[in-house]
Amino acid sequence: METFSGRNYAGKLVIGLLILIILISFLIRLLISIAFLVFGLCFLFVILFVRFKRIDIYENRFEIVRQNIIPVFSGRDVFRYEDLKDVYFEEGYTNWFYIIIRTNADETTYSRPDMMVILTRKDKRIEINRIGTKRDFKNAIAMVKERIQKTEIE
Repeated sequence: METFSGRNYAGKLVIGLLILIILISFLIRLLISIAFLVFGLCFLFVILFVRFKRIDIYENRFEIVRQNIIPVFSGRDVFRYEDLKDVYFEEGYTNWFYIIIRTNADETTYSRPDMMVILTRKDKRIEINRIGTKRDFKNAIAMVKERIQKTEIE
């Protein structure tokens, strides 16, 4: 028995290309899955360690509370009014013209957020970035300042 099959290069080329396309699509899908896994873990890490700040004002003290989803990483700073000399609001600024020029020159820029500055009786300066809206933050600072003045009078 004799068989003549010819030289079917086109068929072999098509089969080779199909196998190559299947391998490439499998690798792309594998890379996408790995990317989703990496980004998912990064986002989960960020979500777990974000702190939500608030200011609690009491009669004899005020607290800056940093609440976290994981309680172990939560914290608070307690400031007693009798230990404080002054509290004031420091306006932040952003010089947009300067930032644009410096960014185009590939240099770092400088801006500063609104903050509460706390001066203690031991001449220590503590800066706390704005929490919430500017108006509410200023009102909280005014309340703290008023209570500091009350303790100085007593």
